[in-house]
Amino acid sequence: MMNATIPLEYLLIGVTILVLFLWNPRISFALLKVAFFLTLYGIAIPALYRWPDVEATWEAHFLGSLAIPLGIAVLSAIIFAVAAYFIDRDFDQAPQDHFKGNNLFFRYGRKAFEAVIPISLEETATREEAEHLKECFREFLWNSANEQFGPLKEVTLEQQHLIKDLGWSREDSYHYRHGEKEFFKATFQTPRKSTLFYFVYFTLIGRHLMVHHYVYLRGRHFWYHALVFFATAPFHVWFWGYSWVKGRYSILGRLNRYHDSSSYAVVDLKSYFRSACFGMMMATRRFAKVYGLLTEELEKVIWHNVSGLQGIDIGAEPGISMVNRISRR
Repeated sequence: MMNATIPLEYLLIGVTILVLFLWNPRISFALLKVAFFLTLYGIAIPALYRWPDVEATWEAHFLGSLAIPLGIAVLSAIIFAVAAYFIDRDFDQAPQDHFKGNNLFFRYGRKAFEAVIPISLEETATREEAEHLKECFREFLWNSANEQFGPLKEVTLEQQHLIKDLGWSREDSYHYRHGEKEFFKATFQTPRKSTLFYFVYFTLIGRHLMVHHYVYLRGRHFWYHALVFFATAPFHVWFWGYSWVKGRYSILGRLNRYHDSSSYAVVDLKSYFRSACFGMMMATRRFAKVYGLLTEELEKVIWHNVSGLQGIDIGAEPGISMVNRISRR
């Protein structure tokens, strides 16, 4: 007669999995994924190595000879992913910032808003006067942002955030300035750990002071997301490893796509987004008015961007990345 008694260790494992699932399904699924892949490596590679002992064919010997290189590749991929993850965390907290190619702001999540405001200068303005006006605007925007957001602990302001293009190799005095640019940067962190980044860049083009506005939104990740990332590294590290080494890929940018499922998380993000965009646009209008540069066309451009903020969907769903769309105008 068949013995139907369940071994005690299997029963304990089953009860543990059930308790984890009832306590937090996301953590339990993540741990199951990690266990599955680690078990796969632990069983498949030794089985491949011993296959020639079971079946003495040239195919078995060929595949068995690949077991050791495959094991080294799997272990190397996991170690590389772990090291790259912690190095990327240090990059994320460092005051220096850089990118290569067309990956500007690649560490900051998904773009939610972009606008370029052209401020026409007086025809008689010299280059020195235009440069002075640009610095006055930078200072004006800094003071305005400090007045509006300075007392808030969850807001961090940087007047001159330097971002370097590591792919720009020309070092002469004229071209080197195109390899690094200074941005005004405001960072807003919600109580549920989502982050909104607001960048402003100033540049002079002929008789126009061009003001570039960028808004990026980023979520967060948890420890079990990192574990799944490490465990599955042998399957995906080959697609991003080279780009990461070259400074074109952000691991945290990939992992930090999770947002709190609470409706209040969306309320907080919308509040920061509308407040930051409206405050920056109104500061631009006030500056232009103070210096006699507020034309009818400029006011239309500003109000067009302000009214367009209502059409931008800021929302988060549990467990997936936030989707932010803005139509190109």
